[in-house]
Amino acid sequence: MIHAVFLFERGVDDILEKYLQEYRQQGLTIQQLEQVKKGFEHGLTTTQVDIYAKPKFDSLQMEEIRLAFEDGLTFEDIDKFAKVEFGHEQMNHVRIKIKNEKKIDENRNAELTKKHLKNLILLSVFSGVFIVLILGGLFAKDELTLYFQKLNLVLIDKKVILNYNEAFIPMNYVKEYSEGENIELILPEDVNTNVLGNQKVIYKIKNPKKVISVELELEIVDKVSPIIQLNATDIYNDQFYKGCKSYIEFANDNVDGNIIDKVSCEETENKIIYSYTDSSNNSTTETINFKSVPKCDLNATWDGSNCVCNAGYSGDGYSCIINKPQVIEKPVYIEKIVEVPSGSSTSSSNTTTYDSGWIYENIEGIDGSGNAIVKWE
Repeated sequence: MIHAVFLFERGVDDILEKYLQEYRQQGLTIQQLEQVKKGFEHGLTTTQVDIYAKPKFDSLQMEEIRLAFEDGLTFEDIDKFAKVEFGHEQMNHVRIKIKNEKKIDENRNAELTKKHLKNLILLSVFSGVFIVLILGGLFAKDELTLYFQKLNLVLIDKKVILNYNEAFIPMNYVKEYSEGENIELILPEDVNTNVLGNQKVIYKIKNPKKVISVELELEIVDKVSPIIQLNATDIYNDQFYKGCKSYIEFANDNVDGNIIDKVSCEETENKIIYSYTDSSNNSTTETINFKSVPKCDLNATWDGSNCVCNAGYSGDGYSCIINKPQVIEKPVYIEKIVEVPSGSSTSSSNTTTYDSGWIYENIEGIDGSGNAIVKWE
């Protein structure tokens, strides 16, 4: 039995020496390594020791961080002062302040003593089981190595922001992680980013004997403004105006979908204002200007877009003149246009008929409808 205990203690010492050798290779001094050793001897985990076992901290700074863990301070508490620019005296001041604020008094110390005692009891039980397993040949050396294997998983942040419908790529948020034989990194499953709000995903790294989990909070946000497309920029506010909604050609929001019926339109004296604000407070505004209806000629009519001369008149709509009879391109004697005498009538063959109400000199006569009859050479 004594021989078995000796083998167990030797095995633990070998593993401790292995870790010390790893830290030694990082360039730690004898004084720094002493703080690492004390951390393990005082029941700190490899994760806790890793926080301060870094060449950038001197031995006194490392001692302050180690004592903080032994005082029961959390990782978040320790992160407030575990900075290389803090001297050990400043670290000590912050550590004591946090300790007092958290009311870590004698009762807390007593509780820690109980926990240490519990850990010692658990360690004793583990030692007994471990010895039995060694004696029974059921606990191989490589399994012991797996229990003490260093597993590390660090994400870029505790919380990240994704845009609505943006693809979530888990590896993009992994800063560093342990790699090696028997180590497996387990990434979160697919995330539905079509739902606004906060979600939590879990990253894991494990070997056959233990697993470490790290949580990442995702915030899905919408920063895209709605789209309103109109089919005009300027319109006339006249009898042809069909109402503001008739000028909306397309309206859509990436989250709310088709918003044509939800777009508000406000008519003022000079314009129409179209607007919409989505559920994430993204807004958009479009306008159509009212144009004044032009003043048409008295012999013209407004058709909604232009002035058009009435029948029997010609011009650009703003100035219309009455149409004259067509000039004949045949050699006839035409000297001037005279008004058709009321009640005149005649008939002849080989005649050309002109608009009612006009005749020419050197004519043959007037037909029964009052149209001029021209005599040809």
